[in-house]
Amino acid sequence: MHDGAISLGDSARYLGLVSQRVHRIDRKRPAVVPWIPLKELFGWQYSLMIDFKRVFEVSLGQVHACVYPDARFHIHMDGLTLFFSRPPAK
Repeated sequence: MHDGAISLGDSARYLGLVSQRVHRIDRKRPAVVPWIPLKELFGWQYSLMIDFKRVFEVSLGQVHACVYPDARFHIHMDGLTLFFSRPPAK
């Protein structure tokens, strides 16, 4: 069972997703990643999707604020939409 705490490992995994993908996305066509594959990849330890979504949103927000502020994405009821963004390192 997972206590819902956000670990450095959570943030590192989400940073990997964002930093490896957003600068490779077509500038005109964002990529949508549904919740189920996100949970299978990053949240297999959560029994409830709602718990995973809560932790995912907070962790991804931390990554965005602290590590990769140029990342462009949108979290919504269907999952995560990634938009083209400048690479994290210049």
